[in-house]
Amino acid sequence: MAPDNSSQNPLVNLGNALFLVLDTIAIANKGLLKNPSKEDERKLNRTLAKLELERADIRAKLDAIIAGESDIVGPTSGQVQEISSLTAEVEAVTNANLTASAAVALSSRVLTLATEVADA
Repeated sequence: MAPDNSSQNPLVNLGNALFLVLDTIAIANKGLLKNPSKEDERKLNRTLAKLELERADIRAKLDAIIAGESDIVGPTSGQVQEISSLTAEVEAVTNANLTASAAVALSSRVLTLATEVADA
């Protein structure tokens, strides 16, 4: 089930972004088990490393909000919508026959969004 991204609460929206990144890390790892080409394997490994960094950055923002910092910026409304859309795609891929190239494409899109959210 896709998360409810209608909230304007940065804590909720960053949490949803974190779950999306974690699910995508799992998909990328599954993609590595699908006999990827050498190029797809390199792309997945690079993307996995970058997703882990963005996961840590988003988690740090969540921790700062929980600690009471008020100057933390959550995802924009456009990013919230993209989180919702990509979450639905991740769930569809999780339940379908995953190919390495599909894992590369989807994980790259999530990485782009995660980078935007973490760097905001």
